[in-house]
Amino acid sequence: MIGTLTTHLLQALFAISYVSSIYLHPNGRLHFKPTSDGRIAASRSRNDPVVIKTRLIAVTLATLASCTIVFLVIWRDSNDPNNNFSNALAKCLFLLGLAPPFSSPRMILPYLLVPLLYSGPIFTTFLASSLPLQKRWSFKRDVYDAVVSYEGLRNYLIAPITEELVFRASIIAVALLSDTSTWRMIFLTPLWFGVAHAHHGWELYNNKGRTKSAFITFDFTTKINVLLVVQLGYTTIFGWFTSFLFLRTRSAYAAFAAHMFCNFMGFPTITQDLKDFPRHKLMIWCTHLGGIIGFGLALYPWTSV
Repeated sequence: MIGTLTTHLLQALFAISYVSSIYLHPNGRLHFKPTSDGRIAASRSRNDPVVIKTRLIAVTLATLASCTIVFLVIWRDSNDPNNNFSNALAKCLFLLGLAPPFSSPRMILPYLLVPLLYSGPIFTTFLASSLPLQKRWSFKRDVYDAVVSYEGLRNYLIAPITEELVFRASIIAVALLSDTSTWRMIFLTPLWFGVAHAHHGWELYNNKGRTKSAFITFDFTTKINVLLVVQLGYTTIFGWFTSFLFLRTRSAYAAFAAHMFCNFMGFPTITQDLKDFPRHKLMIWCTHLGGIIGFGLALYPWTSV
């Protein structure tokens, strides 16, 4: 058992080390230079292959460090008389949700929650003939080219896994070692995940030319203050779900899958879908609303594994 202060300090350490790691090496930092009109323009963006490669290595090392710290905290627990290296490692893997993922057939159900939520977007993808094996779907374009690239590795593999291991598994693991209540672990620990994304605001500020209007003017598509609030909101809400999923299943793998699927699908665009397929408005509304309702109804029973 560890104290509340120690828990918060460790959680802060995990979050800060993850974010700061991407800026430690010069190749991980974005470069900006002034233009002829006095504005600032990016000469090396976050999608530059050198930046992505450097940052992926950095966050991987930061993630390994956080998991190692969790193990050391468990290993040094003097209250457990049977505390040896192997027992501590087994307990660490359990708390991090890294035990074998399919111990029973019901373990598949948590993986179906997010696809159920996305019933509407999946239906409109079907209408566009872009689901796997449909005529407008291409394995090379939609899978290989999308995933087997630095951006793809970041968006669909490394970022989801490392973020969930740090901001979900490691942060909740130390909370489980303290007297933190379940509701706090579900609703408060995701704030670390949301706040950790604030550094994107600095990068956006630079990308917008470091102008005052880029930050303080309210424009729901381009202004940084609005984007930061929206990002904090959806990362926190997503964190509530994955924290609930993690605690209910005691598995990080379901959280990995949920994060990857959401990154791949992106935000639902029901307004655009209705414009693209006006003859199917009723079914588009039904599948979107049905997915949300079905998700809510299945959330508890499908995670009871």
